[in-house]
Amino acid sequence: MIGWLVSTLAASTALMLLVLAIRRPVARRFGPRAAYALWLLPALRMVLPPLPASVTPVAPQLPANLDLAALLAAVPASPSPTAAPATSWLASLDWLAIAAGVWLGIAAIRFALPFVAYRRFMRGALAGGRLLARERGVAVHLSSRLAGPLAAGVIARRIVLPRDFHNRFTAQEQQLALAHETAHHARGDTVANMVGLAVLALHWWNPVAHMAWRAFRADQELACDAIVLNGADADARHAYGSALVKAAFGGTPVAACGLGRVAELKTRLRALAQEKQASRAGTWLAAALVVGGLAGTASGGAAAEKVRAFGEQVRHALPEVPAPPTPPAAPAIPATHAAPMPPVPPQVTVDGMPYVPAPHAGQLAPLAPLAPAAPLDMLAPPIPPVPPLPPIAIDGRALNEALAASQVTRSEALREAALARGEALREAAEARREAMQEAKAARREALQAAVEARAEAQQQLREAMRQARAQADECRDSGAAAREECDREVQAEVRRAMAEAQRDIARAHAEMERDMARAMAEMGRR
Repeated sequence: MIGWLVSTLAASTALMLLVLAIRRPVARRFGPRAAYALWLLPALRMVLPPLPASVTPVAPQLPANLDLAALLAAVPASPSPTAAPATSWLASLDWLAIAAGVWLGIAAIRFALPFVAYRRFMRGALAGGRLLARERGVAVHLSSRLAGPLAAGVIARRIVLPRDFHNRFTAQEQQLALAHETAHHARGDTVANMVGLAVLALHWWNPVAHMAWRAFRADQELACDAIVLNGADADARHAYGSALVKAAFGGTPVAACGLGRVAELKTRLRALAQEKQASRAGTWLAAALVVGGLAGTASGGAAAEKVRAFGEQVRHALPEVPAPPTPPAAPAIPATHAAPMPPVPPQVTVDGMPYVPAPHAGQLAPLAPLAPAAPLDMLAPPIPPVPPLPPIAIDGRALNEALAASQVTRSEALREAALARGEALREAAEARREAMQEAKAARREALQAAVEARAEAQQQLREAMRQARAQADECRDSGAAAREECDREVQAEVRRAMAEAQRDIARAHAEMERDMARAMAEMGRR
């Protein structure tokens, strides 16, 4: 087992170095998604079981006419067992097992710390927010403690948006940001992050693993960007870059997927100008590299034998410390020197006390029995007897009737409470339905009024423009001074008409919002 662990850690480190060396050329040639798929190689190598070193031969069968008695007679007698030589207690310890236990303990701590930080971060982010929607098993929340969108959760999948998401991001930026976080959940990137954290915890002592973790997260975001911008035009790429800059913030937990992580922001903005699409050749290349790397680094029984031989060398190299001497056993007393025990005399009393005979030589004196305790009447006065209680007459029929009556009363009270609760729920549902209908009617009327006001303002603006054009036509035949005066009057009239139209539209919108607020308040009171 320890040999397999050592060979697995060494092989996964070599595969991490390989992926770090070829990830950028593969991304330039076949796209970021192929480069991201290469990180399956060290992750799968960590769970690859050992291969058998050789096949154990089948034991040959003994002939049927074998004389077992002659074989047993020819076997020499075994020598008499002797005392085992003193060995070192340091050499008897399994140092490889102790080192493996310490390594696994530190790995467990290193895996638990980021997970605890992630749970604390998500608890704080969801504390001051609210649930917006739930689509396809993903809950969308608003939070006042985030500056950009965030995808998190393995079992309870969530997308957390900042509270000012609708005001700070344009409609196209909102669509692209939601597509990015949805792509993280669709590909299972949060699960991949947990697996990567487990591999990083097992390689807590390895600087190559920490470099590979940062590169893995960068390739993950670049691959997600490539999925969102697949076939997008220049305007969409510009809007996506603007969303990345607006969503940039630090302090993201390592297990979550943020839209604008500061660590990879420059690389991702630089990659937006490259329209490298994913190809089938890149997929086949990543699959071939993964299979070839696993086949080339698979460990068998030979690796375990090497590690076991190294442990034996370490054990024999330790200094010999003699074992503590064993204290000699007490010598046995021969039966001929034992003093005979005299027979026990019968119990004799003298003046009411037991008589104890003198002990013989080499014999212990028997213990004297304890004196009998004093009777209770000598210590305290006798307790007078307690008179018996008079019998209590119980009417079973009356008791049963009382219990039945209380049960009926309780059932009637529960039935009346259930009926009252159902009636209250029906009334509340009816009131809510009426309030919703009134709110919809008020919203419809407000929208109609706003549309009519806007149409009226546009009609007034068109009429003012027509009058301005008529005045301009009348002034064409006049002199230069009159023409300039007419132009100024026409411009002033147009500005006045546009200002009135804008005021009418703003007034209609204000009335619509006021009616909506009044309807919502009425619904809340109901």
